[in-house]
Amino acid sequence: LAYLAGYTDSEGTWYATVQLVKKKSGEEARYYYIRYSLASNDKQLLEDIKNTLKKLLNIQAYIAIAHRGKESGRYSKKPGYKLVARKDAAKLAELLLPYLKHPDRVERAKLAIKHGPKHLTEKQLQEWRDQRQKEKQQVKKDIELARKTYKQKHKNPQTTKPASTPF
Repeated sequence: LAYLAGYTDSEGTWYATVQLVKKKSGEEARYYYIRYSLASNDKQLLEDIKNTLKKLLNIQAYIAIAHRGKESGRYSKKPGYKLVARKDAAKLAELLLPYLKHPDRVERAKLAIKHGPKHLTEKQLQEWRDQRQKEKQQVKKDIELARKTYKQKHKNPQTTKPASTPF
């Protein structure tokens, strides 16, 4: 669980997703659920995690293609995959929460536990949207702080002294 939580901190998350269902009347209904996703370019690693989750914790998951190889605008030219759990996303959040370190993952795991495996109400969906907005604002603050730090450090390169050696 500690390994999977660490991996989740860097390459995974919980999120709200829509499922479209056709009614008998022909209209489409939208239902929102919580999903857990873990990304990797190594499909075999995700298969191993999926099999371990099933064998040890009875958690159902599947592997999907996240993106195809050599897509334009992507850093990696390799195909990408994701492990996805829907019905067991809240259960997985409960198991991983004690080990998670990334503040956004902690908050998302708490929301997943709070909302459980059933479809989300509009109020619950708004909580997920609010969390995403909070994360975006924090990223903007982090970028601005990094810019300020960089500018201060590189303000006048001529006056920067090289680090002295102990010899």
